[in-house]
Amino acid sequence: MYNLFTLLYILVLSHLVSTVAIPVNEPIAKLSNADRLKRGLPIASPMVPFNATRAQAALAKRSTAPQIAYLQGTPTEAGRKRAGTPYETTSYMYYDSASGLFRLTTTTSMASPVIVTTYGTQQLLYYQVGSSMYPICASTWKQGDANNMEADQSGGSASFVLSLCPNPQTVAQAYGSNTQQPIWTIPPLNTWPAPAGFTYYNADMTTTQASSFFAFDEYAYTYLLGGALSGSDFGANSYVPLMSLQFIAQLPT
Repeated sequence: MYNLFTLLYILVLSHLVSTVAIPVNEPIAKLSNADRLKRGLPIASPMVPFNATRAQAALAKRSTAPQIAYLQGTPTEAGRKRAGTPYETTSYMYYDSASGLFRLTTTTSMASPVIVTTYGTQQLLYYQVGSSMYPICASTWKQGDANNMEADQSGGSASFVLSLCPNPQTVAQAYGSNTQQPIWTIPPLNTWPAPAGFTYYNADMTTTQASSFFAFDEYAYTYLLGGALSGSDFGANSYVPLMSLQFIAQLPT
């Protein structure tokens, strides 16, 4: 049996142990992509090859054969700064494998072909690497206090960049996710050139549909392509809204 002194010592020790607060660093997985790049970390969008057997529901809506397309950007502030750059002249989306992000270039030969399998809103858009296809997804850049793209959002409205993501997700899985795949608004082929749009799936279970794409610079990356309600939502060093980001069937010669 414990004597009184030993029992009191055990009780005091137990109290001390139970009240010690251990500091916990913010989990890396919860960082926004803007914060990850700031810390020198890769973006949070693991690239897993497209698996056709897991995408049958999405591909069942295909009405025509896959269509090769390019995304062409036209800035709203042409001639105002950085002559010869995507900030003031026509540019094209390309995949930068070093950063894992889609950026803009004025060099036509660098433009990345994308693969359209369906048309309409809330569609998947693909990019091929080697023999594998990957969905092009919205990867949250900044998200404020919650992952909502809304003008009155506490902490700021969400913004996103474009990256390659895992096997296609459903619409239900996209709400509040930091990687959202069935985002694309793709006009019918017979209307091209035609503007691209996006659907953002908010954490509050609403959606935001827009076509406001931007070119911006941040963390030594230039001419990143992203979507937001306002350029200020990126928290970027500089940005320019694109008057249009449109689908084209072939590059100009």
